[in-house]
Amino acid sequence: MMQALAEQGGPSMRDLFAGKERAVFFRASVRDYLLRDCGYQPRRATRVGELMHKALGPALEALRKPDAA
Repeated sequence: MMQALAEQGGPSMRDLFAGKERAVFFRASVRDYLLRDCGYQPRRATRVGELMHKALGPALEALRKPDAA
């Protein structure tokens, strides 16, 4: 999520950790802090999206209906 925020022009990792340290629920996960306290809704990071496509592409291709020829 932090990589996605960085790609989308969000705050730096240093700023995020500093804010989390000052948050009321500072012991919560970084994910929960980003979603609940900060209200961020980052899209998937490009690197992760490419890896998912590479991993799931063959399975999706195999499940695709054959062309009606």
